[in-house]
Amino acid sequence: MTDDDIFETLPEQQSSLLGDRLERIWKEEYGTLKYKETALHRALLKLFGGRFLLYGIIKGFGDFFMVILLPISIQKVVSHFQGRKELKSEWEIYLYSGLISLVFVIDAITSHPPLMGLSHVCMKIRIACSSIIYRKALRLSNLSLTKTTVGQVINLLSNDVSRFEEGFVLCHFLWIAPVQACFGVYLIYREIQVSALFGIAFLLAFVPLQIWVGKKTSNLRLQTAVKTDERVRIMNEIIAGIQVIKMYCWEKPFSKLIEHVRKGEMEAIRTRNFLIGIIYAFEMFITRTSIFISIISFVFMGNYITADKVFVITGIYNVIRPVITTLFSISVSCVTAVDVSIRRINTFLSIEELAQCEKSVSFKLVNKNSFKNGEFKSMDLSKNSIIGEGIHIRGDTKKPGVVLENVDASWTENIEEKVLKNLNLKIEEKQLVAIIGPVGSGKSSFLHLLLKEMNIVAGKMDIYGKMSYAAQEPWLFSGSIRQNILFGEKYDEVRYKSIIKVCALEEDIGLLPHGDKTLVGERGIILSGGQKARINLARCVYRQADIYLLDDPLSAVDARVGKILYFDCVHNFLRNKICILVTHQIQYLHTSDQILMMENGVIRQSGTFDQLRTENSNFAKFLENLHSKETETIKNERTIMISEVGSEKNVNVETKEKINHGKISFKTYYKYARSGGSVLQILLLMGTFVLATFIAFGGDFYVSYWVNKEQDLATSNHTINTKVPFSRDVIIYTYSVITFGTIVFSLGQTMFFVVFLTKVSRNLHNSALDRVTKATMKFFHLNPSGRILNRFSEDIGVVDEVLPFILYDVVKIALLSVSVVVLTSYVEIYMLPISLLIGVLFASFRTIFLKTSRNVKRIVAIKVLCIPT
Repeated sequence: MTDDDIFETLPEQQSSLLGDRLERIWKEEYGTLKYKETALHRALLKLFGGRFLLYGIIKGFGDFFMVILLPISIQKVVSHFQGRKELKSEWEIYLYSGLISLVFVIDAITSHPPLMGLSHVCMKIRIACSSIIYRKALRLSNLSLTKTTVGQVINLLSNDVSRFEEGFVLCHFLWIAPVQACFGVYLIYREIQVSALFGIAFLLAFVPLQIWVGKKTSNLRLQTAVKTDERVRIMNEIIAGIQVIKMYCWEKPFSKLIEHVRKGEMEAIRTRNFLIGIIYAFEMFITRTSIFISIISFVFMGNYITADKVFVITGIYNVIRPVITTLFSISVSCVTAVDVSIRRINTFLSIEELAQCEKSVSFKLVNKNSFKNGEFKSMDLSKNSIIGEGIHIRGDTKKPGVVLENVDASWTENIEEKVLKNLNLKIEEKQLVAIIGPVGSGKSSFLHLLLKEMNIVAGKMDIYGKMSYAAQEPWLFSGSIRQNILFGEKYDEVRYKSIIKVCALEEDIGLLPHGDKTLVGERGIILSGGQKARINLARCVYRQADIYLLDDPLSAVDARVGKILYFDCVHNFLRNKICILVTHQIQYLHTSDQILMMENGVIRQSGTFDQLRTENSNFAKFLENLHSKETETIKNERTIMISEVGSEKNVNVETKEKINHGKISFKTYYKYARSGGSVLQILLLMGTFVLATFIAFGGDFYVSYWVNKEQDLATSNHTINTKVPFSRDVIIYTYSVITFGTIVFSLGQTMFFVVFLTKVSRNLHNSALDRVTKATMKFFHLNPSGRILNRFSEDIGVVDEVLPFILYDVVKIALLSVSVVVLTSYVEIYMLPISLLIGVLFASFRTIFLKTSRNVKRIVAIKVLCIPT
C-alpha cells in the first residue's frame, strides 16, 4: 500500500475546517468564562458533544441488553436440561436458545458501530486540537516563547493529542459500569438472595481503590508529561547543536544529561504502570473471588448449589466483570489523563500571541488565518485595526509610514527592564532608513518592536501598511529554493526572475543540477551562509509589502555581492517602498534618506548622512572606529559542495523515510524482548502468565466439580447407603486455596511484567540515544530533526505507556483462548474440531486485516512526522 491508495480526506474531517470551528468556539468560551482553564473542555463539548453522547447511549443500551437477557436465557435452558422442565414446549427451548445467539448479535450491532463512531469523533477532536496547537505555535511572539519550550509543543502534538482516542472512547464506561452493575446485582440477588450481597460487597469494595488509582495515575501522567517536555527540549537542542557537540566530543556529557531527565521520567512511568497493572490484575481474580464468596455464603446458609444457579451468577459476573474491574478503573485513569492533556493544551493556547502593553491589553492578529491549509498567507493590514493599547497598525487612506512617540519597550513583562527607551521617529513614504550602531545597541530589537515582538511599556506606535521582514539569522525549511523564496505566495514569473537577479542568485542556481527546484535540506544544510542570506532576502522582497525590514542582510556576503544586493535590490528594486535597513556597511550610508544612530537602546542621532557628518562629531568618530575594526573580509562563497554538486546529477540532501512492507520479522520481537533481560527471564515471565492462567481456569473447572458433589450430597440425604467420597469442607478449603493462588499469581505476573517492560523501555531509549549521538553528520543531514525528535517523543511514548498493556492483552487473550478450548474439549471432545475450525477462520480474517492495518499504520507514522518537522 502506498500514498496513492489512500482516499482523499472527507470534507468534514479537514483540519482547516475543524481547526477553524474549534478555535472560534474556544475564543468565545475563553472570553466569557470566569474559570478559563475549562474553556477547551466546553469548546470540545459544544463542537463534538452531540455525536459523542449519541454513540455512548447506543453502546450503553447494548450492554444493558446483554446483562439482562443473556443470564436469563442461559438459566432457562440449563434448568430445563437439568430436569426441572421449566420450558413447557419445544418451541420455548428453541426460543431461549435463539435468544442466547441473538444477544451476541445485538451486542455486536450496538457495540462495534458506536465504538467506530466514537473513534471517528475522537479522531476529529485530535485533528482539531492538533490544528489549533500548530496555528498557535506559529503565532507566538519571542516574548511568549519564554513561557513554553519546543519540547512542550512537540509533546502536545505527539503525546497529548494521542490520548484522546482512547480516553474519550472509554469515557462512557464511567456511567455504563454503575448502571450495568445495578442490573447485575439485582439479577444475582434474584437467584441466591442475601448471599449475593457478600460477593457484590467484595466487588464494590475495590471501586474506591480504582477511583484512587485513576486520580493517582492522572497526577503521575502530569509529572511524566513535564519530564517528557524537558527531555524532548534537551534532545532538540542536542540535534540543533550536534556539530558543536561532535567537534568538542561532548556526546557522553549530553547523553548523561538526557539520561538524568529520563530517569525521573521513568520513575513516574514505572509507578503509573504499576498502578494500571494492578487494575489489569483485578480482572483475573476479583470476579472469581466474588463468585467464590457468593457460593460459599449460599452454601453456609444451608442451600445446595445447582448448575443453573452457578451458570447464571457466573454469567452475570462475567458480563459485568470487564466494566467493573477493568474498564471502569481504566476509564477513570484515561479520562483523567485526557483531562490533564486538555488542560495542558488550554494553558498553551492561553499564552499571549503578541507582546502586552503596560495595562496588560492582549494583542490580536489582524489576519488570524496567517497559516491555513498548510500555506502561509500574507498579513493584510488594509483595514483599520487596533493591535493593542500603544500600538496601532492602520491601512486606511493614510500612506505607508511608521510613527513612534516616546516609546519604551522591554523583552519581558518586567517594565523596569527596558531595552528600548524614549524612541521618537517618523518615517514617511518611499524612504530608505539605515540603522547603525555598535553591537548590542538595540538595532535588531528596534525591528522586533516594529514586528510587535516586544512588550511596549510606554508611548505610542503607529504603523501604516503591510510589512515584510528578513531576519539577521537566515531561516530555511526543508524544501526547494523556489519554495523557500515563494513561502506560500503565488508564483509570479516576472517578479520571481527579477528578484533572483537583484539578489545575486542567478549564478548559484545555475550551478545546481535542478536549478531552483533543488532541495536545500533541513535549515539549508547544502547552502553556504551567503547563499542562505540571499535566499532569505529574496523571500522577504518577493512578498508584496509597503514596509521592508532588513536585519543586516549584507553581513554574510563579500564586497562584490554586497554591492549588488545593496544597489540592485535595496536601493533600486525597493526604491518606491519604505525600507528600514540594519547595517554595518558604512560605505552605503551616503545613499540612504535617513540614518538612525543607536546606542544602549536609544536613538542618539538621526538625519541624513551629510547632516550627521557635518553637525555631529560623534557620528564621524563612530564611522572612524567602525572602519578601523573592519579588517576581516568575508569569504566569497558563490558555490557550495562543488565536488558533490558538480559531479552528481542528483543531490539527495534529505531521504524519505522508508516504509517497510510485509510482516514484522521475528527478529524485531526477539530484540524487543531481549531488551528487558535474558532468555531465562523471558521464560520465567511467560511461566508466570501460564501458571496464573492455569490456576484461574483450574478454579473455574473446580466449580463444576463442586456442583456435581453438591448434587451427590443432596441425593445422599435421601439415600441410606450412598457414600460421598469428599466432604464439603475439603472442597471449600481446596477452592479457597485455588482462589488465593489466583490472587497471588495474578498480582505477581503483573508486577513482574511491569518491571520487565520498564527495563525494556529504558534500554530501548538509551540504545536509540547512543546510536543517534554517535551517528555521523551525514545522518543529521539526511534526516530532518522532526523525524528524529518523533522517535524520542511519540514513539518512545508508545513504548513506555501503550505497548506494555497491549502486549499484556495479547498474551492474556492468547492464553485464555487456549484455556477455553482445552476446557471445552475436555468436557466434550467434539468441540475440539469445531474450535480449531473457528480458530483457522479467525486467523484468516486476522491476516487480511493486519495486511491493511499494518500498512496504514506505517503510512500514518510517516505522515505524522511532517508536523514536528
